[in-house]
Amino acid sequence: MEITENIDRGFGGPFWERKLKTYFRRMDSDGDGVLTKKDFDRFADRYVEFGKLDGVKAKQAHRKLMRIWYDFLEPGSINGQCDSDTYVQNCRERKAMIPKTSLQFHGLFFDLIDINGDGVIQKEEFELWFKVFGIEDKQVAHQSFSALDTNGDGQLSYDEFTHAGYQYFFSGDESLPSKLLYGPLVD
Repeated sequence: MEITENIDRGFGGPFWERKLKTYFRRMDSDGDGVLTKKDFDRFADRYVEFGKLDGVKAKQAHRKLMRIWYDFLEPGSINGQCDSDTYVQNCRERKAMIPKTSLQFHGLFFDLIDINGDGVIQKEEFELWFKVFGIEDKQVAHQSFSALDTNGDGQLSYDEFTHAGYQYFFSGDESLPSKLLYGPLVD
């Protein structure tokens, strides 16, 4: 999918910042207030454990999450660490790169979430995604899933998921359902 729409209404504003801080907190697997390679290792370990992945699938999950760290987050870190304010500032400064990198970034997440490899994300796979974030309430996952399922077919296509990711990181528009991609927003 090529993203051509310009939806940067509210980019860099308080709501946009809140979304980025929500993403940051979801990926901060040890809750210490900084993102490091270890957070992505832990996140992958939880994905393997909760998804009951083994062998090749377990290695793929680790590889995809390490790629997200090395390609998208580590370059903006300081000595391999990134706090939430630095992360938000890095995203603000890289605005021009968001359309391209968002598709790559969320494509990796899509492949991770699509455990059975059928090219779509089912509700159960999305529930696992939220469980790994620490969101155990399946109802919360279902509400987010339904909001993101823009064509109402009961599954998330690659285009639906990556488009939501683009909107999540590029727009400050509070009306878009993409705000639920990483679960309820935190304060």
